[in-house]
Amino acid sequence: MIFFVHSQINQAALVTQLGLPQYSYFFVLDKFIPLLERLGRVVILEHPEDADAQFDAWTAQGETCVFLSFTPPHYSYTPERCPTLTVFAWEFTNLPDETWEGETGRSWQQVFAAQAGAIPLSTHTEELVRQAMGPDYAVKAIPVPVWDSFEQQRRRGGAGACKERRELSVSVQVIDSHNYIFGEHEFRLLNPDAQFNFPDWDHQTLRMSYSVDDEHAAYLGGFYDNEPWGTWSRLPDPWILLPVAITGNLTLEIEAAAYGPNVGRTISVQVGDQLHSLTLQGAFQVYTLAFQVSAKTCLIKFHDLSLRPVRDAVDPRTMGLGLRHITLRSHELDLQPCTADTPTPTALCTLSLEGVVYTSVLNPTDHRKNWLDMVTAFCYAFRDCSDATLILKMTHRSLTPFLGKLHLLLEQCQPFKCRVIALHGYLDKTQFDALIDASTYYVSASLCEGLCLPLMEFMSCGVPALATRNTAMLDYVDDDSNFIIDSSAAPTIWPHDPRNVIRTLQNRVNWQSIVDAYWQSYEVAKQQPERYQSMARCSTDKMREFCSLPATEAKLRQLLAQALNASTSTDSKLLSKNPGLSLV
Repeated sequence: MIFFVHSQINQAALVTQLGLPQYSYFFVLDKFIPLLERLGRVVILEHPEDADAQFDAWTAQGETCVFLSFTPPHYSYTPERCPTLTVFAWEFTNLPDETWEGETGRSWQQVFAAQAGAIPLSTHTEELVRQAMGPDYAVKAIPVPVWDSFEQQRRRGGAGACKERRELSVSVQVIDSHNYIFGEHEFRLLNPDAQFNFPDWDHQTLRMSYSVDDEHAAYLGGFYDNEPWGTWSRLPDPWILLPVAITGNLTLEIEAAAYGPNVGRTISVQVGDQLHSLTLQGAFQVYTLAFQVSAKTCLIKFHDLSLRPVRDAVDPRTMGLGLRHITLRSHELDLQPCTADTPTPTALCTLSLEGVVYTSVLNPTDHRKNWLDMVTAFCYAFRDCSDATLILKMTHRSLTPFLGKLHLLLEQCQPFKCRVIALHGYLDKTQFDALIDASTYYVSASLCEGLCLPLMEFMSCGVPALATRNTAMLDYVDDDSNFIIDSSAAPTIWPHDPRNVIRTLQNRVNWQSIVDAYWQSYEVAKQQPERYQSMARCSTDKMREFCSLPATEAKLRQLLAQALNASTSTDSKLLSKNPGLSLV
């Protein structure tokens, strides 16, 4: 049998596409390939429109062919001749059954009706497809078969053990709460150049704007939320984070204005170890300063702003400096502004971890992941525990979607003794496996899930979890291997519906239940090693039953038999062209 497969994002584009729509389907396709190769040959199609030509060529040689589209159904391509099944995830309580903007493909029933069948990733979604398409439609839930790919790691025994101390080495950016100083009027970043590990500045002109929708809106510390025009500072010593490490002779242009007692006030601007004075005016204007930066730095600091309130002011905030944008120009080179994406840094950073380590892998732009509640509950539960760490592996190409929010959360949750770390950048398999080994628990406080692949991967390695039990996670989350986080139904929209009308349900997570799960799991890890080891064994056993290659192969064979038999029985042209068609 020949399997034609396609996803909208491929390996070459993965690093720059992390966090964008459909990026996770690449991982689903990649991990399905070992399963498909047990049944036949896999041909990856860069363009789905090539499916029919490939189908004609292979069936002429007597092969049975099927096209698997690893995309959401409304993006799925249906060839005219090649039998097609869409492999997809869905996490809401009903399927999109309406059309908008004149596109019939938005109604998933019409997509499924034109195809031979469907492969949802959970039984939750299988039931929805069956309800929509009828009991005879070829549909079977097949989870991503990840269990076998972690066999070597299970043999090493690195995961599934509660270790007091361990080290984790990663070549990504690290945002670590231990590298900040928080106070009533203080928010300082310690050793930012080692923490963020940005690439060197290429000496092209670099312009950074700070309105609410700008790429660098989150690269600030000690400022209020961004507004359409820019942002106001709120601390006496705010700072700007740069996406590059700068050095050499440069000119810094700052478009800024002063507020209240800062009008006419002289402040200091620091780049590296060099300071310049700047007298602020009430109206926005561009201030130009020249620096000679001897050692690499990625931070611009402001000092000595006044927080004295303006009497009877309509806005009571402690505003000092209004900031619209900055521009960096090299004295040696003056090129056009650099608009290319910041490259992923490669230098290795080693983290020393101790105590109980909680890990979650998520896209910070996906509201379903509920990571804000995850952080606040963690800081509240462990505000007096210095040996509890939460690691958030952020799967997005940019710092912008989460850095400002995380900074604000860390400030708001102070004081706390626990540790919060965000990792940003692509982890190769060795580093991802090391992250699993360093983890005591996985955490998922999701509102709903189409599968939650990282949770399955960690559990496959014997890492117990704190997780909600809804939607796809009903298939494999239970009390034996998880601390259950309570959730209940809540209204929401279909995420791809531009009308933003309420048509479905997701779940509302009980915040206190997250706190309770943190405390219960911490006590088990610290005081009940036998129970912890039992949960670790149950995790691997559950995943072997659920997502091993033998378990998923049986389901796939059953589905293909039904789908292709139904397809050939209704297509006389296909039967006459291939009278000897057989399945696997």
